Amino acid sequence: MTDAAPADTTGTSEVPDGAEKAARAYYKNTVFEVVSLDVKSATADKVVFTVKAKRGGELLEQPRSIELTLTGGTWTVTGEGY
Repeated sequence: MTDAAPADTTGTSEVPDGAEKAARAYYKNTVFEVVSLDVKSATADKVVFTVKAKRGGELLEQPRSIELTLTGGTWTVTGEGY
C-alpha cells in the first residue's frame, strides 16, 4: 500500500486535507471504481472512509472501508477491505 498524498495540516475541515485524494489515488490502481467516500471517523492523523464502489460496472452490495494515516506529512493507506 504505497499510494500517498502530501498533507496540509492547517485545514480545519472534517476531512483533513489530502486524505480523500490519497484514498481515491489508491483505488485508481485497483479493480474498483469509487462511487462515493463517506467519512466513518477522522482525527488529525487518521481517517477511515466507507467506500461505495463498483467492480466491472456492477455496484458492490457491501461497502468497503479504507484507513489512511498521516505519517511524516503524507497520507498513506494503512488498511483496506470489507
